Amino acid sequence: MFKKIVIVGCGLIGTSIALAAKKNKISNFILGVDNSKINLDKIPNSFDKVYSSIKDVGKADILI
Repeated sequence: MFKKIVIVGCGLIGTSIALAAKKNKISNFILGVDNSKINLDKIPNSFDKVYSSIKDVGKADILI
C-alpha cells in the first residue's frame, strides 16, 4: 500500500489508473498533475486533488 500516488496527466489513461487504484485501495491519496483545464467533475472520486505543477505535489511514494 502506498501513502501517496502522483499521476502526471489526468486524461483517459491517468484517470483510469486513478480509478483502478481507488477501487483496489492501494493508496491513501491519489494526486494528479495536469496544467490543462480539464473538467474532472465528470469523473467523480478519481483524484483526491489535482495540481497544475509537479513542484506543488511534494514527495510521493510512486510517480506515474
